[in-house]
Amino acid sequence: MGENTKSYLLNQSSSTATPVDNPASAYANLTRVGKRSNRVVDPNLKQGQDQDPGGVDPKQRRGSQRIDRPFAPPIYARNAGKSIGSRRTELETRKTHYAAEVYEQFANLPIETKECSRSREETLKGIQDLVKLCTDAVRQQRDTTEPFADLRNRLHQMQFYDFLSKHLIEKTRLFELTSIGAILLQKNNIFPWDIQADARMIAKQVFKYGCDPHLLRGIKTTMSAEKNRSHALDEKYPFRTSANYIGAGDLINGQWWPRRICALRDGAHGACEAGIHGETGKGAYSIIVGGDSGYQDLDEGDTLQYCGTSSSKKDGNGASIPTANTRQMLDSCDRIRNQIRVLRSAASSGKHSAYKPSCGLRYDGLYKITGKEHLHVDTSMYRFTLVRCLGQDPIRHKGPEERPTRNEKQEYAKMFK
Repeated sequence: MGENTKSYLLNQSSSTATPVDNPASAYANLTRVGKRSNRVVDPNLKQGQDQDPGGVDPKQRRGSQRIDRPFAPPIYARNAGKSIGSRRTELETRKTHYAAEVYEQFANLPIETKECSRSREETLKGIQDLVKLCTDAVRQQRDTTEPFADLRNRLHQMQFYDFLSKHLIEKTRLFELTSIGAILLQKNNIFPWDIQADARMIAKQVFKYGCDPHLLRGIKTTMSAEKNRSHALDEKYPFRTSANYIGAGDLINGQWWPRRICALRDGAHGACEAGIHGETGKGAYSIIVGGDSGYQDLDEGDTLQYCGTSSSKKDGNGASIPTANTRQMLDSCDRIRNQIRVLRSAASSGKHSAYKPSCGLRYDGLYKITGKEHLHVDTSMYRFTLVRCLGQDPIRHKGPEERPTRNEKQEYAKMFK
């Protein structure tokens, strides 16, 4: 890989997350289902009884305690006395066939893994051929509709390739100027804006997230006895990003997530709930347009009418006190005047919203508050007017550049059907 290209790609990320030397070990727990201990406790045992521990004379034990440790706590059967509904099983949500391989590209690859399949190699080299077709079509002033459509579809598919590795990327020169590197050029770029954004997303996935194509990377999924699923961030995930910053960070216009917890993981929004995220005295950082909250919101694409939250608190004189989230929006409007990240949810208020994604939620760029309206004095309800900042790519809500892509919708259907 050329040093200039590699340097450019690495500079695209402003994350402060520090990758580990061997990501495979950090994620080993994700490939295990329900493995807690090598010791199996008989659930039929009563308190004060214990099974043969193996290698230890049962006579040397008093009930569930060793004679040499008379004050050790007794051993009880796991989940004894708990209702069935409190037991949860960790699920493996990956649909790929090479879950362990996606973390090998930044580790020291064993010799046997350096033999890559010819079909995989040809698949990546096919992207180089598509880039050349597009470049030739532009230079020869031929119709570029079909070449660009083929390249766009291939990039959408590549987002879910589960066989990428450092060795394969270097062997196929995937990010050289004859391949995806040409799409990432900042000057004299002949590729459509959405294809450039998709190429940056691929580079981000490779260089920041370790080639992991999984929609729920870094997230643990559990299921209760009642078959209810829940998601939680994996504390061992090394690439989590804080959402406490002003601006876009390393987010890409049109970047899409299947769940709000995924946006939290990548530093797009700082809470799992729809609404306002910010800090006291620092203003609002991001908002999610959606949730069918019942507020008087209005989405017109480049202009938003967005309500704060209703307050029930009163001061000593009986006047309403704005909520913390509303105060953050007021600070951004009156004092800080900062840019605010806007994410749209598929559950956006207004059944006929033309800008909401078909599923999940999507980052639609930076907005600034240009005005406010005091709707209800008794509850400190404000409605803010936000206008999309200039110089950004269009909202990716329709046409061939729409996000989520067809491939993202298919993966979403597989995972959450």
